[in-house]
Amino acid sequence: MPEEILSVQQEGLRPLIAGDREKRLREILERHSNWNSIKNKLCEILENVGPKEKQGRREGQVHFSLSRSGLVNGFDHYLTHGSEFDQHVVRLLFGDQSGLQLLNSETVPFLVHVCFSGEELIQGAHPHFSYSDILGMGEIPGIARTFLNPWAFKAANPSFDIEKLRTDCCMTQRVAILPERISNIETLSDLARN
Repeated sequence: MPEEILSVQQEGLRPLIAGDREKRLREILERHSNWNSIKNKLCEILENVGPKEKQGRREGQVHFSLSRSGLVNGFDHYLTHGSEFDQHVVRLLFGDQSGLQLLNSETVPFLVHVCFSGEELIQGAHPHFSYSDILGMGEIPGIARTFLNPWAFKAANPSFDIEKLRTDCCMTQRVAILPERISNIETLSDLARN
């Protein structure tokens, strides 16, 4: 949607506030055949998925994927149906997948490329445990795994096109991302609606 791209260009990316999603979701979902019988549940579900954190922890956060290939080739439901938050709300509201088609009809996929420091990447990819804590658990931290696994796979299979590897690491920020930190907004017009 051109107005959403313009908003990102002018205001940057803001942390999620569940209540701010109500108006847009109502506009999209009012076309559902069961809307009149369930529309009064929307605010309660927004509260449960948002501030009450009954379906993940997204309130007050901005989420990012560190792998364009992983997002486009492996986790494209975000690009075809909108945010994970909106998808959870719609599934809970209707009790099935039927509302996802409406989200899909209103989703215009685009990627927002943002500049981060190395420290921000490490902290954002490990919001609950420190990098050292994860090493102490005997695991490879997500940010290191994101780069180490594809390198190792490519080293073992030189003819493999690494861009087709569906790997991903996500990160969160609890602050707004100012417009000057956005390096590019890429429209993905080649992603067909399902």
